Amino acid sequence: MPALTVPLPALAQGAAPTTTTTAAPPTTKAVTVVTNERGIAVASTPATPSAAVQGDTWGIPGSTFVWVYVGCIVGAMVLAAVARRLLTAGGDRAVENVNHLGVYETAGLNAGPPLIAATAVARIQRLDNAGAATHPVERVAVDLWRSQPGVSLAQVQQQLEPSAEVAAVMQSLVDRGFLLSPARRQLTRIRAVFPAAVLGLGILRWQAGTANGKPTGFLIGLMVVDGLVFLITLVRPKRSRRGERLLLEARKAPAIRSMTQSALASHAPLDTAALLGVAVFGTAVLWEADAALAGAMGAPRLLGSMATPSSDSSSGSSCSGGSSCGGGSSCGGGSSCGGGGGCGG
Repeated sequence: MPALTVPLPALAQGAAPTTTTTAAPPTTKAVTVVTNERGIAVASTPATPSAAVQGDTWGIPGSTFVWVYVGCIVGAMVLAAVARRLLTAGGDRAVENVNHLGVYETAGLNAGPPLIAATAVARIQRLDNAGAATHPVERVAVDLWRSQPGVSLAQVQQQLEPSAEVAAVMQSLVDRGFLLSPARRQLTRIRAVFPAAVLGLGILRWQAGTANGKPTGFLIGLMVVDGLVFLITLVRPKRSRRGERLLLEARKAPAIRSMTQSALASHAPLDTAALLGVAVFGTAVLWEADAALAGAMGAPRLLGSMATPSSDSSSGSSCSGGSSCGGGSSCGGGSSCGGGGGCGG
């Protein structure tokens, strides 16, 4: 509306001006009116509001944003799972089971060089003659044992782990696609960009909501959940999907475990079939059937057992499929901030 100009009379001498503030209609702005002692307006200035009216942060109510954010977390988890699946594909399809793979290759697939060395030491301790050692890893283990009088089985195992023969077994698993190469394992961390982007969005919303005087408790809770997803995606898997399936199928065969336990309990020489149980189920089999041998070897009780993770940390193994963390969607309960409270809105 056009401004109105009203001539204002001069202040009477010695008159003390008074100030009143009048509320303006919704379509106009409030003004401060200065009057003299006779009540005649002498000046007017726009009134300064004591507090600006603040709306929803980014124009999005908190109750709406929480659902958007939960959807982003779930979407990030799905994308991370798909990325892991693509990056861990592989495996020699000519190998149908661990019998085709080999004892020491199976041990390497299960728990790496420590279990390869433990399997070989368990084998040579029962050998009647050195000529019975046929695998390169076994021959090295025999040489280490017999070339050092008084050496313990635990020391032989420690010296065997970094040997070139054990490294060759591990490299063959990488070449055949059952284990991921160091470069591929590092590349799997790229899936962390999805929850990281969602976390960045949450931080921005939290900053804007805090500056706008809005509660952000629920948002912080959702950010914690997304932060956990981010940490999980940083775990680097060791085995390919085909390697995981091969080992899982072997662990479903109870005959392998019972055969190894019987051979160990009888103190008979361990043949390839008997050793397979150690390679598949780990040193727990040794402790169950021949605790004296396991103790002499200094074998860990759970090395290569089903509790042993296939990733860098135990938390990674529980999410090997990438989707087991889907429980994060349970945080949808954040919608309890339907009034916008706690969501930075």
